[in-house]
Parts: sequence; structure tokens; C-alpha cells
Amino acid sequence: MAYAVTPAAVPVAGGPVSVSGPSGLSATTGVNFGLLDAVSVAVYDDTLLYVTAPAHNPTTVAVTVHTPTADIAAGTLTYNPPPIVADWPTLPEVRAFLRVAGTDEDTIIDMARQAAIDYGNRRTNYQWTPGSSSNWIQPLPAAVKKAAIIHAARLYKRRDSIDGTVGWADVGLTHLGRVDPDVEAVYASVGPLVFG
Repeated sequence: MAYAVTPAAVPVAGGPVSVSGPSGLSATTGVNFGLLDAVSVAVYDDTLLYVTAPAHNPTTVAVTVHTPTADIAAGTLTYNPPPIVADWPTLPEVRAFLRVAGTDEDTIIDMARQAAIDYGNRRTNYQWTPGSSSNWIQPLPAAVKKAAIIHAARLYKRRDSIDGTVGWADVGLTHLGRVDPDVEAVYASVGPLVFG
């Protein structure tokens, strides 16, 4: 059995890993990740170590276990770069889409933005919960952000309508669907209709 480092990758902030092997780990005096020392090392037994990897730039480094009699090449550890996070639309982004300067309408625009984000969050099955982007498995797709901006702008424009479902068409007052087909088409490009 060869030595192994698990998991094989951690974020650039570092984190817990284990080093396992056939034997010889109970006399460990230190562990290096490339040129950096481990933050902490706990010897479980002769075949297993619990180690906290230090922060490092995105790269793959050699993991070396030091004992009084030898240095053991335990494997490698990859430091993954932080994900690119495109967050939900901000108030200035919705204002820019509406082509309005900061006004006393900001409170209403922000309420429309929050309602659009809430709908988008439910529509995408809470994969991108606002305010917790560090926990997202993948970045918010640009299509979802675009749909939320369009939806927020339309909710703002319909603010005087009952439930935002009545609007003006070329022929006069008309009833609009709960969800605009074009906004729903953008959400559909990300995944099927889901409400959690």
C-alpha cells in the first residue's frame, strides 16, 4: 500500500487532510506542503495522520512527512482557486437596467429586486441562496442574473398594478401571466421549473 493524501484537493485557504500509509507515521515530527509547514499535525496511529494544510496559492504541491529516520513522500495536494462568483443583481444594476438615477424610488426598486431574487432563488431550487455565495457549488449563471434583473425591472414598472399582474398593452388594460414567458425561458435555459 502506498501513502495517500485525502482529499486530493482543498481550497486556497487550506484545510483538513489525512495522510495514510502502510506504517511509519507514529514518529512524525512534521509535515510540509511544498515549502510550507502544516498548521497542525495529529498522529492517530502508525498508519494515519490528521493534518491541517496551510493556505497556499492555487497549485499542486508535494506533501512530505518528516520522521526522525526519513522523509516520506506522501503524495500531492491541489489547492483549488476560489470560484468566480457572480452574485444576484444589486440595486445599482437594476437601476442601470431601468435607466434611472438614484432617486426616492430606490426603496421601491429594491423591493422589486428582492422579490425577483426570491422568485429566482425558488425557481432554481435554492442553489444560489443570496448572501451565502461562499457555499455555492458553482457560480450563479449569468442567465439567472439576467432573468432576475429583467424580472425586477418589470415588477418595478408594474408596481401600481394589483399583484403586478395587470399591465398596459397596445389595446389597453390587459392581464399578464404570473411569469413572463421570456424571463421563464431564461430560467429554463438553466434547468427545469422547480419550486422548493
